[in-house]
Amino acid sequence: MHLPEYALVEMVFEMPEEISGQKHRTVLCQGRVLRRDEVRDCRAVGLAASILDYTFLRQN
Repeated sequence: MHLPEYALVEMVFEMPEEISGQKHRTVLCQGRVLRRDEVRDCRAVGLAASILDYTFLRQN
């Protein structure tokens, strides 16, 4: 998948209890790709993204 710099992305993370105050708390983040590094021999891609906004998802 090719994500160009400045592309808008959504990311889902499970936040640690030390940050969220609750176990297994999931957060949906909207962000933007800041940097993309690709190593063609290993077919690996590294991304750096900023978080513009976030929402904690409801727990079941």
